[in-house]
Order: sequence, then C-alpha cells, then structure tokens
Amino acid sequence: MTRTLRVGFLIILIACGMTGPGQASARSIFLSDWSLSAQLGGRYVDNAIRLSEADIDRFQDGAEGFETPLDTYDDWKSELIVRPRVRLRLPRQHCLIGVYSFKAAEYTRNRFLNYQTHTLNLYLRPVSSRYRWLVNFRVFTIPSYFLRHHYDRDTRAYHAARFQDWQYRIAPRFRLGRSLLIELLGEFETTYYNSKFTEYDSEMFSLGVGAEYRRFHEFTFAFDYRRNRSDNVGHRQIGSLEWGAEDPLGEDTEYGDATFDEDEFGATVSRPVDLFAAIPIDISVQGRLRWRVYTTDNSLDEDPFHRGRLDKRWEITPSVTAGLTRRVDLALGYTHEERRTTSDVARVKDIKNFRVRELYIALEYDFR
Repeated sequence: MTRTLRVGFLIILIACGMTGPGQASARSIFLSDWSLSAQLGGRYVDNAIRLSEADIDRFQDGAEGFETPLDTYDDWKSELIVRPRVRLRLPRQHCLIGVYSFKAAEYTRNRFLNYQTHTLNLYLRPVSSRYRWLVNFRVFTIPSYFLRHHYDRDTRAYHAARFQDWQYRIAPRFRLGRSLLIELLGEFETTYYNSKFTEYDSEMFSLGVGAEYRRFHEFTFAFDYRRNRSDNVGHRQIGSLEWGAEDPLGEDTEYGDATFDEDEFGATVSRPVDLFAAIPIDISVQGRLRWRVYTTDNSLDEDPFHRGRLDKRWEITPSVTAGLTRRVDLALGYTHEERRTTSDVARVKDIKNFRVRELYIALEYDFR
C-alpha cells in the first residue's frame, strides 16, 4: 500500500472515530462534517494504448519489431474510485475542505496496463454558502503508467517505457454576482521515465483562466483556456547518443528535443432534463482541444520527429447521469479522442496519428 493511500484511509478512520456521517460531534472542535463516496465502473476501450493505424496493422500481421506484448489492442477497463471528504473549521469564519481520491484501473486482457492515481484537493474558503472566493490547492500523481515498448539506443534493445507523473496546482476562484465564477490557474508538472528512457523526462508549466456560468435548475456552461510550456529536460543528459542514430525499423519516434508550446481549450455544457418525475437526470457534453507546436532548434535531419511538427488533439464526451436514489447515481457516457499530426516527414503522421473510442458505465454510492 502506498503512502498516499495509507494517508487516505487514515483520514477515513479519524473521521469515523470523531463523528457520524454528515453531522459534527459535540466534542469535535475542528471537524465540521465528513463524507465518503465510492464509484465502480467499466469502460470498453477500442484502442488501449493509442496505437496508430499503421501500428494496428503491424500488430494484426504479427510484424517483426512490434514488441509491446498486447493480447488485444482493445480491452475492457474496470475502475474503482474511493473519495473521502472532510471539512475542518478554521478561525475567522473560514473552513478547509480536504478531498482525497484514489483510483484503481484494471484491464481484463492486458493486465500490465493496470495503474493507479492519487489526488488530494484542499479548498480554503469562507464558511458562508454564498462565499465570494475560494482557493484550491491540488496534488495529483500516477506512480507508474505504461506507455509502450520502445527501442533503447543505449542497450540497442526494446524495453517497456513507464513514467511517473506529478502535478501541483493552485487555483483561486472568485464569484461575480449570483451565477458567474472566474478561476485562475497555475500548475507545475513533472513526467519522469524509468531508467531506460530518461531522455524522455519533461517538466511543464501552465497558466490558465476559466469561467463557469450557472443558472440553477436550468443549465451550466463552463469554459477554460491554458497555456502549457513543456521542457524536455532529459534530452540534454550527458552521455545520450546523437539524435541521428537509427533504430532497426527506422521508426524511432521520441528521441530528440520534444520541448513544446501548447494552447489548450476546454468547454462543458450541462442541464437537467425532466424525463421521469422521480429520477433527476443531467445531460452534459464536454470537449477539449489542444494545439501543440514543437519548438526544437535542431535541424530536420537531426530531429525529424519534432522539427516543424504540429499536433492537433481533440476529444468530446457526451454523458447522462441519473440520480436513482438520494445516495446512488448512475452515469453513462461515450468519449471520442483523436490526434492528427502535421510534419514535413511523411512517416511521422503515420506513427503519431491515433483514434480512441470509449463507452463507459459507472455506479456511485454516497455514504453521507
């Protein structure tokens, strides 16, 4: 059990020992209330590791050099999410809300793709339900995530490429009037790979702004924009081989300077619908678009996979959530994601373009 997970369960035990769900004990000086929710769901994913069409053809043909040990390139992914929440009293009519989220994802056929995520959100705000401001501090990590097998130039062999990701965010939010929220965002992210692929290591800074307009019992519209700047710190390591070295298939996609600038746009529209009097239903559509420009100073001969390359990546997710009871929600949704690459080197887009489609269902129980 990881340290973060132990902390999460400790929070649950402390909360259970101090008070009952949703109400404060008379002896509780700092704890105002707590809650716990659990979500169990599953997704059918038609492209589990985001293979290009050329890679899918190579996998189906059993071509030499396709080293990733996939059983099938599509799969069923089961997900468990546990989310405890506590609210603490602070002096001067302020409160601190802590929400820890643990997620475990397991694949049915390709179990080496399994991963976990941990998220800790802290919200500082006035006690009043009509608070004018809020500050969110967020820490997120994926301890180990499998990307695929890549050719390692140092050992001249294929190895599994895995990375560990950490994100640190601060986001103040301000209420303007009754229905409008404005949020500012600053984030720092590190992505560090296993010892075979430290050339891929990167660090990213992000600044952003968002707005949410909510008409209660009518609709909600949210929009956000982020400017991301990623520095491929690993490519400068001492002792790394030259970019021009060849892998056996001539399909080396990652070596070189993968530093990039990126514009990221997101939008969400949701509204309740009255299909059944006893079952509240919300429908929503979420979309995200990213324009990424690689900024290497290397020549096209030195770095053909990054020089002059532009990635356009987008996804859209329509979903429906039904409140089956006061404690139980059922969610159904579909996600379509694509990346399309423009480059002066023809084989780059053949390797980098991909499409993923997912169907998902999730059941959430709130223990409050």
